[in-house]
Amino acid sequence: MHKYFNSHPWSSDASLYYRDYIVEMGNYRAPPGVEGLKQSFFAMFDHSFKSTDFSAQPYRGALFTLSCACLPFVRGPGRLWLIVGILHLSIFLWFLQLRLDRYLVAYMPAMAAVAVAIAVLAWRTSLAARVSVFALFAFHTLWGLGMFATGAPSNQYRNVLDFLQAAAANNPDAGMGNLARFEHAGKSMARDALVLVHDTTLHAGLNHASVNDWPRAETGIAGYGRLDSPGAVYRLLRGLGITNLLWDLNYGDDSVAGDLRFYEFAVRYAAPTVIDGLWVGKMPNKAPPEATGEPELIANLACDGKYAPGLYPFSAMTVPNPRDARQPSYPRPLEPITVATEGTALDRAAFVVFQPNCGFSDGPIHDRQFEHIGQRSNNAFVLFARKASP
Repeated sequence: MHKYFNSHPWSSDASLYYRDYIVEMGNYRAPPGVEGLKQSFFAMFDHSFKSTDFSAQPYRGALFTLSCACLPFVRGPGRLWLIVGILHLSIFLWFLQLRLDRYLVAYMPAMAAVAVAIAVLAWRTSLAARVSVFALFAFHTLWGLGMFATGAPSNQYRNVLDFLQAAAANNPDAGMGNLARFEHAGKSMARDALVLVHDTTLHAGLNHASVNDWPRAETGIAGYGRLDSPGAVYRLLRGLGITNLLWDLNYGDDSVAGDLRFYEFAVRYAAPTVIDGLWVGKMPNKAPPEATGEPELIANLACDGKYAPGLYPFSAMTVPNPRDARQPSYPRPLEPITVATEGTALDRAAFVVFQPNCGFSDGPIHDRQFEHIGQRSNNAFVLFARKASP
């Protein structure tokens, strides 16, 4: 809609990240036109036999679909037919729009009720029908046991068992699982805290108002890499009313420069502590230094096929990092870096991006007064900044 309305705020990178997210969602949407309508129609009858999510096999059982095949042979009331019709229409629209399993969950209680209702009606008709109902439920149960060997569902069942054990032991975190650490982090903050949740959407249990800066889901923060100093980061976050920072793993969705600028500010000026694996910091009382006007260089010691190893101006590494959209072009370095010239390049750099197994050593980085400030892309890259002068 930003094409037609004056959207505000709307950062310079928001359009690319928006397209990136839409490309990903398009993988779970029926194709346009008649073909999409055709696939959505047949999905009403075969959706429970095909995978529509992230697994090689379906997460859903087929009792609803199989039971509906029996409905014409039992004396079902009109309201049961109405419910079955509404559910099939819902499946049609679900498959047409976004066929992720989690969006079908809302209909499953009604599906289960229909399966039970038809089973009861069939059970009342004859002995042969009772045998058939028993055989159907028994076969379906045995067929569904394979679900326990599938990654995501088996983890959920394990979490249920962990919850029962924790509840029996009166553990106050029973049922919270991995979210308990957000609750613990939230308890360390003032009652009126406004928390910047960095680079992730997961923060249930925090119990505070929050601002999210995940590039794929917000449009207001113009990328930390486009800010010229820690002072500029401070002014941006203070203008949003942020009082605390919270971050965990880094998914690498922001630009390289964006990660360097954020972690430079967060590690040096927000005095972070670690609570259950989460980094928690507090906005400084006074503004950090502004830009000095001297050019900042980044020594890129990585070989991921995007930025070539070399020295780059800070502003050159602000290219967004989409997941699914067409990759943007990446600039060439001011100077290439080889193993032989690594030390000389580090002497001139303000930041370092280091990727293991690229032929470079991290020894010279530590020898030249750099400090570790963070990780990038699930720890595939290590980020360093030159230590501030005493």
